[in-house]
Amino acid sequence: MAMSGNDGGLFISYRRQDSAAYAARLADTLAARYGRDRLFLDIDNLELGVDFASHIHRVIESCRTILVVIGPKWTEVRDSQGQRRIDDPSDFIRAEVASALRSDRYVIPVLVGGARMPRADELPEELAALSRRNAFELRDDRWASSIDQLCELLDRVLGAPKAPRAAPRSASFLHRLAAAFNVLRGLETHDAQAQVRATAARPAASMPADAVTPLHAAKPVAAADREDAPPPQVFVSYASEDAAIADQIVGAIEESGRSCWIAHRNLTAGTPSWSGAIVGAIANSHVVVVLVSARSVTSKQVLREVTLADDEDIPLLPLCIDDTPLSKDLRYFFSSAQRLDAYRMPWDQALQQVVSSVAHTLSRP
Repeated sequence: MAMSGNDGGLFISYRRQDSAAYAARLADTLAARYGRDRLFLDIDNLELGVDFASHIHRVIESCRTILVVIGPKWTEVRDSQGQRRIDDPSDFIRAEVASALRSDRYVIPVLVGGARMPRADELPEELAALSRRNAFELRDDRWASSIDQLCELLDRVLGAPKAPRAAPRSASFLHRLAAAFNVLRGLETHDAQAQVRATAARPAASMPADAVTPLHAAKPVAAADREDAPPPQVFVSYASEDAAIADQIVGAIEESGRSCWIAHRNLTAGTPSWSGAIVGAIANSHVVVVLVSARSVTSKQVLREVTLADDEDIPLLPLCIDDTPLSKDLRYFFSSAQRLDAYRMPWDQALQQVVSSVAHTLSRP
């Protein structure tokens, strides 16, 4: 990665088991704004055979700004011996952040997923200074406006964008979806009617500036929405807190030409029975993709949907977006399913794997 300190390089540090999806989403947005050649996201840029520690040190020295993406488990991810990875001097994330703090660079903690800033006594001594840096919070319920604020801050450091501000069409579409439906988050069930009522009751002045009209009220009529259209092939089951990630999954699958059913999009206002609609959507689908996370393993709604799919003998595709152990019930249902550990790989690769797995499943007799 050829870059000098004057080039205004941007380094994104993140822990895969904690915030891989957030980091990938953030990287896509920043790459569209500043140019991918100015962005360093470890797995994207590291060449084979290169010593990681020395390479990371050189790259950080060449960057002007380091974003440290911190999710809820950033300090608590543990190794196979049960020790916190952040306490291991050879931990890559610790090495990245320590190198950034020692350099004369802008180091900005970016909080995602509702995370709080770690205290100094929760960090190794060489990282304690991180707790004194002003943190920036990227909020799920106003992602687009939060990104705009972050970019305004980065503009002052990095200079004018080298690329158009708008993200690529597909990424922009996913971000608009996330902005719309994260505004409606907060319910454990997929009761879209209750979500719509809650949003409609909110005073207009309190709505985020970037909030868009809910998709069921604004989107053009697609083929899957017409009464004569065939039912969607893929049902996506998820906890409401993971709606933004579920939207990215749906976007990737539908860009490959497959149709999906996802509750917060397909349950429209006035649906007589949202539970009946879910039962019908599962019965008519050919594969059920289940987002497995710390939220979904305790979700009664997700367990109901998995149970219904199993009753209908519909293939299950578990997609683990973090390393939370499965509940006993889900272990039973997924015992013969092919599990995809998305948190172990770059998010773009995980999306490709989902698309491939769905295509493979749908190709079976």
